[in-house]
Amino acid sequence: YQRRVREIKMNTNFASDPETRELNRPSWEPDSFRDSCCLCRNEFSLFNRRHHCRNCGKIFCSDCTLNTCRILNLGYAEPVRVCNSCSATLSRGVYSKRD
Repeated sequence: YQRRVREIKMNTNFASDPETRELNRPSWEPDSFRDSCCLCRNEFSLFNRRHHCRNCGKIFCSDCTLNTCRILNLGYAEPVRVCNSCSATLSRGVYSKRD
């Protein structure tokens, strides 16, 4: 895994090419699409903010996006915010729901 991270960091075309990233990354749900967290159903407010999972693109509250992961096949060589569901999937070695 560490070797793959180094390879991606060294291969600037993969991690920094916007066209490659945009083709592979999921579309984010618009903020107006949800009034509550996709997982726990707590309503969003001034204090309970919306956060997008970088792996699936859905909207969650901060409690349901506490984890960060590298998602190499989406061009994220550094850890990014992911929902609890995607974190469990990614930690089992599956790169992305989009594969």
